[in-house]
Amino acid sequence: MKLTKEELQSRLHYDPLTGDFTWIDGRNKGQLAGGIDNHGYWRIQLGSKLYKASRLIFLYMTGEMPKGVVDHRDRIRTNDTWDNLRDVTVGVNNSNKSHRPGKSGEPGVYWHKQCQAWETRPKINDKRVNDKMFEDLDEAIQYKRSREDGN
Repeated sequence: MKLTKEELQSRLHYDPLTGDFTWIDGRNKGQLAGGIDNHGYWRIQLGSKLYKASRLIFLYMTGEMPKGVVDHRDRIRTNDTWDNLRDVTVGVNNSNKSHRPGKSGEPGVYWHKQCQAWETRPKINDKRVNDKMFEDLDEAIQYKRSREDGN
């Protein structure tokens, strides 16, 4: 049987700011649900099925499972906060693996020494483009993410 948003929300509570799922009732009420698997992802067992927490989050927040794979923007597999997750193709997800984040901690945001500013290089249509400069790192990261998400 296919898991629904309503069934999920009747069993678990998700906090989008912490990324944590907690049990709503039963003997584990209020406790964190699931645990970390051998690959470093948070997994939760519901009935006889084991789910990646990041996939359940999409169901919980949108009512649908992700169409592609869930990408952790900061590449920290246990950071399941809502703003750190995005539904992407396998190709986009794999492109994150090869980019080291450097000083900024964010792939696609680099320190431009000559300009003394953060340069954004979002990946658009599978190509990295030089884009814009920012004095503030957080602004640069948010801008780059919004460009990659098509906003």
